[in-house]
Amino acid sequence: MQVFPDGPAKSRLVWTIDLLPDELGPAVAGMMDHAFPFIKKTLEA
Repeated sequence: MQVFPDGPAKSRLVWTIDLLPDELGPAVAGMMDHAFPFIKKTLEA
């Protein structure tokens, strides 16, 4: 994860995942889609 400034009172979180084998990509994408709302809620609290 990386955090970049995005204005005077905001930041942007960049989450990059490099995964092998490629066949696991869809399963991990589903897990990320499920986790993202929880991460967003926590970061905005």
